[in-house]
Amino acid sequence: MAIMPPVLSSARAWTGGPREWIVLTCRVVNFLVAMVAGLLLLACSDSPDTRVAADSGGADGDAEGTGLHPSSDAGDDGDTADGSMLQDAASPADSSLDVDSALGPDAAASFDASSPTDGGSDGAAPAASCDDQPSDGCLPSCGNLPDDYVAVVSPAADPPYAGTVWFSTEIITDQDPSAFSGLTHTGTGSRVMFDRRTGAFETYDAHLFDARFGTAVVVEIQVNPEFTLQEAQDTATEYASVIGRLPAFLFAELDTVWIHRGMEPFGGGNNNLLIHTEQAATYINDGVLEETFLHEATHTSLDADHSDHPNWVAAQQADGVAISTYARDNLLREDLAESIGPYLAVRFRASRLTPQLIDSITSSLPNRLEYLDCLGLSMDLVP
Repeated sequence: MAIMPPVLSSARAWTGGPREWIVLTCRVVNFLVAMVAGLLLLACSDSPDTRVAADSGGADGDAEGTGLHPSSDAGDDGDTADGSMLQDAASPADSSLDVDSALGPDAAASFDASSPTDGGSDGAAPAASCDDQPSDGCLPSCGNLPDDYVAVVSPAADPPYAGTVWFSTEIITDQDPSAFSGLTHTGTGSRVMFDRRTGAFETYDAHLFDARFGTAVVVEIQVNPEFTLQEAQDTATEYASVIGRLPAFLFAELDTVWIHRGMEPFGGGNNNLLIHTEQAATYINDGVLEETFLHEATHTSLDADHSDHPNWVAAQQADGVAISTYARDNLLREDLAESIGPYLAVRFRASRLTPQLIDSITSSLPNRLEYLDCLGLSMDLVP
């Protein structure tokens, strides 16, 4: 049963005159006004919990799965023979990945990030998955990245490089350590492999090897049967040793390696690295084999989550220029892969660069560098 306020209860037995009625009416009005004011105050209050929930909401979206991408050869527009972006039908990339994730939902399972092997970095933390982090650009310390970006007032009219695979031969060298720890021949088997010489996916009875990196990572190397078994084993060992020099974060989505003969560009994507050995000889002579793998492995392990992330796009816009003409002309597909080498160089290999190279990177990519800083990348090897 409702309890009436005292002023209303007393009105039930009212026997007073007009003056008393006026006084009572004023009391009732004042009481009702006070109640309404109290209710409005409660309704309009902005609690801290409400503000935090509103501010921490991240944008949802899909990151398109990537196909096979060639290296940034000057003059090569990067397309496959038929101009398509290839997708391996046998193992399609996940097109529903959270765009706020640093390496995707399965990255943590790809390798054990504890006690990383020293790859010569300055001790920065290894790459972090953002599955359990706020959706504010990856790491909590980074806040709302686009709000922190500072637009370059007068960006250069043209990118400083044609392609960044060749801008430095010192990012990773054959004198740097490798996480490659062993190779096991597992026989032969039917495998679908992309071959640039035909511009198509072909089925081969390939030589198969399990390449081990660190203590836990295994990548299957599939070698075209045009190689003898001994040639295949030697070739697989040679390239596994080079791939082992890549930082651990670039193994996050790497499952296989394809090796063919031929003078054709390397490729990345499809959870894979593509090698054509005659082209590899050119990269070796130029001193950029490792830098080429940096580019291609970025397609494999980072593109799906980051190449069209809103914060990356905002960084591109704020910088106003790409690091290379290859990136500028293929902004969605190649900008991230073209930027990762310069980023790692200036952040972890600055002692190997000239002041001019450092300035060209930092002045061209200040906001992209900030985005990549927020991924917690490092040069640490697979442990």
